[in-house]
Amino acid sequence: MGVTISRGTDKLSIDIYKAPTYTDIIPNDSCHPNEQKLAAIRYFYNRMNTYQLSAENKRKESNKLQQILLNNGYSASVSKIITGKIGKERDVN
Repeated sequence: MGVTISRGTDKLSIDIYKAPTYTDIIPNDSCHPNEQKLAAIRYFYNRMNTYQLSAENKRKESNKLQQILLNNGYSASVSKIITGKIGKERDVN
């Protein structure tokens, strides 16, 4: 993973790059402590919010993160917990 910077006619466009071999695995049923799983998810959200992505690229990255969470068995509330919209980090399932 890294950053892709594209030059347009009047501005630069920044996007988050994922190699073709990238897997979207952050399994909810792994034996890792919940704190470690949440830290990995939080990292991806922080990266998305730290880089100066365009509104379109930020929306696409947010949708990718949501899909990764759903693919790996997390409830919809996890992204709300990570982004600070509700409660604390207790409920990962």
